[in-house]
Amino acid sequence: MAKVGEEDPRWIVEDLGNKGTNVNDWHWTEVNVLPWCTERAHKLFDDKTIVKSKDITVTVNVEQVSGEATVSNRKRYKSIQLFNTCRKLLAFYELNITLKWNATIPQGGSATGKVNMPYISDESENDEIEVDAVADTKSQDAQTALKHMNQSGILAIKKILFDFLSELRAGANMASMVPPEEPKEEKEVKPVKEEKKSKKEGPLSQYEIIKDLSDGAFSKYVC
Repeated sequence: MAKVGEEDPRWIVEDLGNKGTNVNDWHWTEVNVLPWCTERAHKLFDDKTIVKSKDITVTVNVEQVSGEATVSNRKRYKSIQLFNTCRKLLAFYELNITLKWNATIPQGGSATGKVNMPYISDESENDEIEVDAVADTKSQDAQTALKHMNQSGILAIKKILFDFLSELRAGANMASMVPPEEPKEEKEVKPVKEEKKSKKEGPLSQYEIIKDLSDGAFSKYVC
C-alpha cells in the first residue's frame, strides 16, 4: 500500500463533471435546429395564399423566427437503418414566429398587417397556441381584410403551423445528420475442393493380393 503523497498519478480519477456523463455523445446527441426552423418556416409560409375569394386575396411571408429549438437523440446510432427504427427523439423548443400579410381587393384597395405567434412551446398543445392577426392601419380596406383573416386566414395558418410542428417533433433534420451506413464488402467465397482419399498404407488385404495376382502383378510378391 502506497504512503500518502507517494501515490501514482495514474491512480487518480479526474472529476469530469457533466462532461463525464455523455462522453463523445454516446448516450444522447443534442442538435440546434433553429436554423432548420427558420428555413422550413420560410418554405412553408412565404408567398402562401391563405385567403382567396372574389372579394379579397391575402398572402403571407415570414418576417421573423426567433427563440430556441433543439432535438435530442437519446442514443447514438451510426446508421440510418438503426436511427429510423430505434430512435428516441425529443424536441425542445420555444419559438416566436411573426408573419406579414398583404391583402389585395379587386376594387383597387389593399391592406397590410402582421400575424403574431409569440409563444410556440413544446409544453403547449396545438389548440393552446396563440395566433393573432393585426392590421397596420384602421382603414376600411384593412378592417375588411382583418375580418377575412379572422374568419378563414387564421385557420389556414394554423394548419401550416401544425404541419411544421409535426416535422419538428419528428426530429426536424436529425436523420440527415446521421452518417450513411458504409456498404459491407462481400467476401468472395471460394469453392471447397474435395480432397482425394489417399491409398491406404500398410499390408494389403487378402482380397487386394488376389486382385493383383489376377491382373498379372506376380513380381510384387516374388521374394
